[in-house]
Amino acid sequence: MRLYIKPLSPLFCATLILYLFLSSCKKTEHVPQVDLVIPTDLSIPYGNDTTIHISSPTGNSDKITYSLAFDEATKNIKLHNGNLLQTLEKAVTLHQEKGDLKIQTGLLFPNGATSVSSDVIIPEIYRVKVIAKSNTGNILKEEDLSFKILPGKITFQDVDQTSANAFTYRLFSNKETFIALDSTVKIPEGSQLQLPKSAASTGIKISDNQLVFPSSTGNLSNLEEKSYTVEPALIKDGFPVASRKLKVTFIPQIKFFYGSYYPEYDITVKTPLLNISLYGGFQSQKPVFYPEKYRSSFSIVKIEKDGEPFEDTDKLFAIKADLGIITVKTNKTLQAGQYKIYTKAVLTTGMVLFTDLTLAMKEGD
Repeated sequence: MRLYIKPLSPLFCATLILYLFLSSCKKTEHVPQVDLVIPTDLSIPYGNDTTIHISSPTGNSDKITYSLAFDEATKNIKLHNGNLLQTLEKAVTLHQEKGDLKIQTGLLFPNGATSVSSDVIIPEIYRVKVIAKSNTGNILKEEDLSFKILPGKITFQDVDQTSANAFTYRLFSNKETFIALDSTVKIPEGSQLQLPKSAASTGIKISDNQLVFPSSTGNLSNLEEKSYTVEPALIKDGFPVASRKLKVTFIPQIKFFYGSYYPEYDITVKTPLLNISLYGGFQSQKPVFYPEKYRSSFSIVKIEKDGEPFEDTDKLFAIKADLGIITVKTNKTLQAGQYKIYTKAVLTTGMVLFTDLTLAMKEGD
């Protein structure tokens, strides 16, 4: 018996070759690889936005898409405008092309914060799942991102804030004393500055996001001081987002001038203008500085002659830094006129006061 092999048709051969080629392509299809770079122990101060580069693709990055999945339990935490899940979806966003994740802390709340108007508590930590998928929908990588938002720190104008608790000194006044927020402080939309209820008995209040302290003339004869410690907080949607403990110490009104003061009678004699010799040199009396315990140092700020700026190129004018005594050297270069010397006193508290002394110089005096 003879076997006959029927020749394959050209169409069948072409179809077979195409099938084998496509099968080979499927077997060797490149699957992109990606490493998600997720930081651990991430803590961010409130008000500071943070961008995290989350991916290091080792394949074709254009075949990778990223998405976020939030803790569904946050849907049950009710806020003034919706719930915490909705807020998280606005605050934590992705930039697909760059593979960046951005956290806008100003849209969220510090973790563990309790609402001042309800019993709602923000969770102790925020959790987000970062998902990388291929363009066919296959999950390539999943990582959990946990982060914590720390309460912000309020800063004030003209207040020492180098230590943990801010402090400042002010002079007793028969007018209210205002301490404003620093101009760089960004007040979140819809938030306001508030004081604890315990501050009501002190007379301290809030007006236009400023601390307002009650008026008081103090008592110079007793050299009294009075201190207040308050902790104002910025409240946003009922939650404190930033605060700062502040100690304000009021001290007696300081008397600083050239002349005489008699504290037992509270009599003041000012001598802001003195007539002296043009060339013979001069030494003033110590300025009045009362109470003296606040005295620290003195310096000359500027000098004017007949209302115009005067440049003391020969260094004829000086002040004793510890006493405030003004001196003028014997000379032959000064011209007749009125020399107004502006002086500055730095207190032991760091406060600064200013006064002036005018020396009217005439030739032959």
